[in-house]
Parts: sequence; C-alpha cells; structure tokens
Amino acid sequence: MSLPLYGPVQPRERFLLPLSISHIFGVLSAYYALVNGACVYMMSKISPKSLVENILKLSINVSHITPAMIMWLAMDTTTENIASNSLRSVLVAGAPVDSNMANSAKRKLNLKDLRQSGNAFQGDSKTTVYAVKLFYAFMHFILQKVFKIVNWETKQLCPPRTPGHLMVLGPQVMPTYYKNPKATAELLDPSGYVKTGDAAFYDETGRIYVLDRIRDIIKYKGTLVKKIFSYITGFSNFEKESVIFSLKICPSEVELMLRAHPGIEDCAVVGRQDHVSGESLFNQQVPAAFVVKSPTHPLLSSAEVRQYVSGKIATFKELRGGVFFISEIPRTICGKVLRRQLRQFWDRERANSKDVISKDAKPQKANERIEKTPVKRANGSATPTKKLNKAGKK
Repeated sequence: MSLPLYGPVQPRERFLLPLSISHIFGVLSAYYALVNGACVYMMSKISPKSLVENILKLSINVSHITPAMIMWLAMDTTTENIASNSLRSVLVAGAPVDSNMANSAKRKLNLKDLRQSGNAFQGDSKTTVYAVKLFYAFMHFILQKVFKIVNWETKQLCPPRTPGHLMVLGPQVMPTYYKNPKATAELLDPSGYVKTGDAAFYDETGRIYVLDRIRDIIKYKGTLVKKIFSYITGFSNFEKESVIFSLKICPSEVELMLRAHPGIEDCAVVGRQDHVSGESLFNQQVPAAFVVKSPTHPLLSSAEVRQYVSGKIATFKELRGGVFFISEIPRTICGKVLRRQLRQFWDRERANSKDVISKDAKPQKANERIEKTPVKRANGSATPTKKLNKAGKK
C-alpha cells in the first residue's frame, strides 16, 4: 500500500476520517493512513458544516468520504474557500456516485485527485489508480483478474456500452462458502465467476462503468411491446415469453437528471408497483421520486418536477409513480439510500387506507334490508315497525 500507485498519502500528512470505524470502509481507511505514517483526524459527529470546518481548520491533505459527503461539498457555498487550501486528494466509496456532482466538487475544491472505489470487484479501496481523469470509470488493471458483463435474462456476454450484470473471476475472489452449497450457488455462476450484484457496462477501451445495484433496478415492461408480442404469437398468457421485452431503469440515471433542477436539494428514485395500468400480472414497476426541496424553492410542486424530467429522458423512465416531498432522504452511514424505507411509505399508505375502509363499512346480511317506517296506532301515536323486503323476510 506504500507504493505510489496505491496511495499518495505521505508521512506526517493530515488525513481526515469522517467515517464510522464500525464499517469496513472506515477501518480500511484508518489502517491505510496509519501504515503510511499520516496523522489521522476522526470525527464523532458528521454534518456538512462540520466537514467543511474541519477541512479548513485542520489543513487536511487527504480524506476518504462517502457519496453523501461529496454532495455536501459540491453544494456547500463555503467550499470555494477550500480551493486555496491544502486539500488535494479525496477518495469516495460506499455507494454509487453522481459523476456530475463529483466533477463539480472537484472543480470547486481544485482537487488534483478525486477517485471512487468499488471493493466487491476491484480488490479493495487501496488498489485504485490515482489522478485518473474519468471519475466514474473503473479500469481492469489488476493482474490475473477477469471481468465479464452478461445480459440480464439470457446470461450471454454483452457488447460494449450495453448494461448487464458485472461478474469477476480471479485468485483474489473467494472459491466457496464454507459448508454452504446453497449460498455458493447463489454467489458463483457455473464458470466460477462471482456475481457482484452490480449493473454496469464497458466501453471500447475496456473501462467499466458501474450504474447501480441490480436489486435497485426498476423493471418496467412496456404494454405496447407485450400487446404486439401477444398479437404475433397468439399466446394469451405470455408472462414468461415477454420477459425479454422488459425495460430496465437505473434509478441513478433519473436521480442525476433531477439533481440538475435548482429547486431540488436531494432526491431518490425507487420502483413502485403499478396497479393503475392493470399490468400487475407482469409485476410491472414505475419510477417514483422522493424529493427534498431546496430552501430557495419552497413552492416546488410535483407537477413541476415531472414536467422537468419529461422530454429529457426516455418515455418509459418518466416519473409515472409520482413525486413525494420529504424532509430528508434516509441513508446508511456510507451514504447509500435506504430504498426499502422509502418503499415502506406506500405500505403504510395502503394499510391506512384499508383501515379507513374497514371502519366506514357496516356489516350487512345478504338479501336483507331493514327499514323503519312510522305506523299509526289506534290512539294516533306513531311507532316504528319492521318493513318486509322483497324476499318477504323480516
């Protein structure tokens, strides 16, 4: 790790660690800095303000941060003052990174070196190339390590610039789970490649671009495509046959578009089950956005957000699932969006609506209708009595 290729931190340099050492990213970063003789400064509480203040006050040279933190630096107005300071190298890891946001931070901070790392397939965060120009790309420079990207459904190799499942093979990867063949079969393909769970593509030069986690990919199936398929084949039940026509939506792509809006401070896109179009048979999902308004745009509306996205991306990627405004996007300590918590918003919404319906509904026996009608007594007073329904039952 002391080789120039594997780390620019020098003895006695100041290394800021705004990460929790309960996570592997924080542990490796602290170890990396100490082994190379750097002076490590740790932060107990992390906020945009404290991060900027510590970089300035401590004259930090190198830091390892999360995507949420690079977003803070890119959007914070006080970061202009750091450009003339000593900060020169930043590594970002733990979650997918908005490349536009990262490049904006690099310009504002006047950084010589800004990189991201992907531990699952690259080796670890200490085997990244320094001073690369393409922030959002990974290069397969590790010896004896083989990559492949396969199609989602067919498992065939993808051509350049075609998204698929990133898989790796080499002496660095684990051969098996100990006495757990089921878990091993889920992790490895028949050729021994490790399924990273990442959606990615590669270009003509061999660089690999990571898009999103596959579990976060929104699976949208165009109704028009399926109707055409049904018409041609004559199948009435074509759920399995239509899978090759499914359209994949990377949340990060839509989020990148949303963050360009001046009224959006933060956002997250998740897949929402589509019950409106009648496509629940195909487990169809539509993109929905959770948005944190910028203080400068308190009157931002959901219609404005949807209109802003419309026309800038493919039609099937538009926000058909709606736009929901919240005060904060839930994230892990590494900056990953907790999409499961966001999806629970609709679960609670459906549960509440069911409770309201059940409370309002009154039980009633079948074929029985009781009405109260006034009947005059002999003395002229009225008393209610039961009126027979058409079936002749009381």
